[in-house]
Amino acid sequence: GSLRWQLDHVEGIGAKFDLTIGVTDTPACWIEYNSDLYSAADATRIAAEYGRLLEAALASPTQQLNSLPILSTTEE
Repeated sequence: GSLRWQLDHVEGIGAKFDLTIGVTDTPACWIEYNSDLYSAADATRIAAEYGRLLEAALASPTQQLNSLPILSTTEE
């Protein structure tokens, strides 16, 4: 199946790093970002790109990382 992303905005808690992506074994992913540097739209786009990369790697585990797709067909 495909990855599920959870994008939550948490007030009052600053991001420890500029951008952090976490992956659980369910498979679910989360993203934490510095809102001074990234908008929610940026975080959503980055999460989608990372998800495409992970799904492509799982589908073709012998492919080199630099040959896996990260952009959607409309972004290419």
